[in-house]
Amino acid sequence: MTAPSKRKTKKQELIQLLTRKSGADVATISDKLSWKTHTTRAALSGLRKAGYAVVGDKPGEGKATRYRISATSAKTGETVRSLSVIRLKRFAFDLNRTRIHRRPFV
Repeated sequence: MTAPSKRKTKKQELIQLLTRKSGADVATISDKLSWKTHTTRAALSGLRKAGYAVVGDKPGEGKATRYRISATSAKTGETVRSLSVIRLKRFAFDLNRTRIHRRPFV
């Protein structure tokens, strides 16, 4: 018996499209994932908020902006070893910002 294969989530498919060297434009992503354009843009914003370095490149006049995930941090501009490092840095920053200070027991 063969084990059933896990289906990729749409987020994983989006990340796969954006990690290609040439990236993808909104129309291509929308067609591939069966999303409307405003949903695609919201997903790109969600990836940015999650810590991915999503970069938009305008190839020329009259051509659509192509988005890709860069190996360079969008916030600091430094090159990182992997995308998970960017997400961990962002997570640590969020934790430091929302740290709860407890009063000591008296």
